[in-house]
Amino acid sequence: MKWFFIVLLTQTQGELHEGFLWYDPSFNSEQECAEWVNTNPVRIINTLNSTFDNWVIEQSLCVREDRLKDVGMQPYIEDSI
Repeated sequence: MKWFFIVLLTQTQGELHEGFLWYDPSFNSEQECAEWVNTNPVRIINTLNSTFDNWVIEQSLCVREDRLKDVGMQPYIEDSI
């Protein structure tokens, strides 16, 4: 089962809620995901800064693929739609 990293955010203006799901890389375990997160904070922050303005991280977590499907989410893969 694949694991993915997701960040849930709140916009500081307007209290909008957003999420950012990394589909690449994907991971083989929660531990592997957590290790990637711990060794890539600059990459994560730079990605979020380039995508969102005035955001606050509410939560970040590693999630199993089946749990994403349970809530109707799937990793977006460019050129797949």
